[in-house]
Amino acid sequence: MFPHITGTRRQVLASACIYIGQLLLGFTISWTVVILPKLKDPRLSPLPNKLTETQLSLVASLLNIGCIPGPYVMAWLSNVKGRKPCLFLGGLIASVGYIVLTAAKSLAVLYFGRILSGFGIGILGVMNLVYIGEIASTNIRGILLTLVGVTTASGGIILFTAGYFLSYAWTTFIGVVLSVAYTLAMLTIPETPIFHMLKGDDEAHCSGFMAVMFFASIIFDMAGSMIDVSFSMLIITAFQLSGSSVSPFLIESAGRKILLVSSSAVCSLSMFLLGLYFYLDRIGNPVIDNVKGLPLVLLIIFCMGYDFDPNTPPILPAGVVRSGLVLCATTITVITNPSAQHGDESFSPVVDSVIDYKRLL
Repeated sequence: MFPHITGTRRQVLASACIYIGQLLLGFTISWTVVILPKLKDPRLSPLPNKLTETQLSLVASLLNIGCIPGPYVMAWLSNVKGRKPCLFLGGLIASVGYIVLTAAKSLAVLYFGRILSGFGIGILGVMNLVYIGEIASTNIRGILLTLVGVTTASGGIILFTAGYFLSYAWTTFIGVVLSVAYTLAMLTIPETPIFHMLKGDDEAHCSGFMAVMFFASIIFDMAGSMIDVSFSMLIITAFQLSGSSVSPFLIESAGRKILLVSSSAVCSLSMFLLGLYFYLDRIGNPVIDNVKGLPLVLLIIFCMGYDFDPNTPPILPAGVVRSGLVLCATTITVITNPSAQHGDESFSPVVDSVIDYKRLL
């Protein structure tokens, strides 16, 4: 594609195609926020039986199980067949996964669709960043990589807006549209110069972000929020988008290290305060009655901080590691992320049991 377009314009157009995949990534990460409440409601759920909390937790966390093999497979395959075929394969698998999710009428099919879509997203999570990192010139690489965060947040906004108005099937069908559009776009992009060179043609980060997003609806429910979940998440994602939008203008002037440290500090403090809130609620401290809106505020701060750094892991390795090591560094960063998230999410049934026990006292 773009046979008569060269230089920076060609790089930007190719990156724009990749950003469709980031929309899909943001949509997928946030999918359970909108869908879990629908699955809990017999009138809205496509399944014949009401799901238990353990089953709902698996619906969320099986995405991460699917994500884990993707980076391992692509670390080898992308050096053998090229970056472009791997991007296409990831989009194709994600497309099949979303088609399965859209048509799901049983829990087993729903699980299978989540694993498939996770496998596809695991591929995209690595290869999108590797591709942009390898085709972009040094003078625009930082901006192109940080725009990944903007488009990822935008994918969440698409989901929350659609989920507020549409049914389970139609909301999930948007994932089909995004994944198919991305897959077709991958047919038009050029192969990266690094892969041609390989053929002779001349630190781990576990922020808990995905776990927070997966179970945001449960967090609001535990906090007793009266605000609709989709509307609350729309507010949060809008602020997240603002953090992503500011980052490209600061990354080259302030430097990646300052942004990374600041982001980590903000995320850590907001999660500490959120944990403190639920601890005080658990022991029945009356101060909680005066700060019912605090979880929403803390999640806004957390998401803004998360998308404020050059981050959003694993963007940092793609931006600062030498070109030949980008794939390795990005792969290591990505595979640690879903592993950590699955550990967080496996505690969901335990948390629910504690909450249920408290309600009986």
